[in-house]
Amino acid sequence: MNPIYEISNLAKNIPSKHCRSFTNSITDLLSKGGEHYESYVFQQLRCAKKFVED
Repeated sequence: MNPIYEISNLAKNIPSKHCRSFTNSITDLLSKGGEHYESYVFQQLRCAKKFVED
């Protein structure tokens, strides 16, 4: 599972304000040397899924 790909698939169902927040926080992590598969990225995926479920 690629969490960034999963978030991008959910993006159409998430309000744009929150979608930008997920994108910005992940971009910040990656720009500081973080990896795609860090627990923080999976945490962001869980939050994105909650928006879609609610």
